[in-house]
Amino acid sequence: MSVFSHVQGDWLGIDDARIWYEQAGDASRPALLFLHGGMGHLGDFSVLATSLAATHRLIGLDTRGHGKSTLGSRALTYQQIAEDALCLLDHLRIECASLIGFSDGGIVGYRLALQAPDRIDRLVAIGAPCSLSDQAAQILERITPAACDARFPHVRVEYERLNPEADFARFIEASKQLWLDRSATGYPNPEAIQDIRQPTLIVRGDDDHLFSLDEAVALRRQLPQAQLLNVPSAGHLAFQDQHEICALAIRDFLRPRG
Repeated sequence: MSVFSHVQGDWLGIDDARIWYEQAGDASRPALLFLHGGMGHLGDFSVLATSLAATHRLIGLDTRGHGKSTLGSRALTYQQIAEDALCLLDHLRIECASLIGFSDGGIVGYRLALQAPDRIDRLVAIGAPCSLSDQAAQILERITPAACDARFPHVRVEYERLNPEADFARFIEASKQLWLDRSATGYPNPEAIQDIRQPTLIVRGDDDHLFSLDEAVALRRQLPQAQLLNVPSAGHLAFQDQHEICALAIRDFLRPRG
């Protein structure tokens, strides 16, 4: 049976936003938190999460404005998403969890590893740069509702199917502000990134246009306990493009040692 299907779950109220979350797997096993990427939702992890259900307690959430979660009145920032994730762990009385984050979710993972190091055990960051490159900024600045409809028509369809307060133009604008935020609420401090001490698996698709190989190699060198998996014949969504390769590597990385 697949997990993270927007069928069984609950909302957590945080200020004036309602955050949708779901749990699956074995509740007696180590906790594993999933954070999806921009314009996505927790269902993007369904196949990967299902493959980890026997060994972990799975927790997935739709970040603000995504999936079934409402946007609320606060600005959508990486810092805010990190705070929401910690609120959810507190609500579920989970002291420490490993984290799998894709793109925006991985960026939040870096922030959490620095901001709350005692709450994050291991980190898997998929397609997640630790800073905003000029090339990525140029791509992201061109995203509009019309451009998204032309290239990724499923995004609006899924968003309007799931979101209880759907406003696609507002959603895209909030997402762009998130991606282009170079302030302290955005990407992690590049000078602090080397302070991440958790074992970290950096996953990158070989054809990822938003996260270059040079960036991934440089990040690997900065993190004292990092491994890098560059996945062949895969793009930004490496964990979907090459599911078996990624799932095998992630299962091995998360396997308890000693």
